[in-house]
Parts: sequence; structure tokens; C-alpha cells
Amino acid sequence: MMFFFWHPKPKFKSGDLVAINGNWISKDTRYMLIQKGRWMRPNGETKKQWVYDGTIYRVVGQRLERATYGSTFQEHLLFIV
Repeated sequence: MMFFFWHPKPKFKSGDLVAINGNWISKDTRYMLIQKGRWMRPNGETKKQWVYDGTIYRVVGQRLERATYGSTFQEHLLFIV
């Protein structure tokens, strides 16, 4: 007997540039270049959801500058640019 576990498709894919938790036009917005997505229970949540890992950038002048690496950002905190 085979079991199939269904889960929703990810909202973002590897290589997408997304704004983190904010207005994508604002100066203080951080951006993430998604490297991978995982289907898991983040930080003790009861339901599984998509979380993303990737490099975080900030805007300096008119260019993007690498700030750090981020992991386990939940899907509802990200917005496609």
C-alpha cells in the first residue's frame, strides 16, 4: 500500500528575488535571493509550511549590497519583487 502526502506548491522558487517583511519600495527594506525552500514546521509551529533560505541584500545608494545569509523565512513574510 502506498501513501501520498500532499502539500501545496511553493510560492517562490530558487533564484527569485523577494522583499522581506515590508514595502519593497522603502529604503530600509531587505531583499533575499532565494537559494532553497523547505517544507517544515518552523520554530515550533503546529502546521508545516514553506520556509526559504538565501542571501540577504540591502540597498546602498542605487545598488544591492550583500548583508548576510538568512534561513527559515516563512512564506507569509516574503513578497515577490
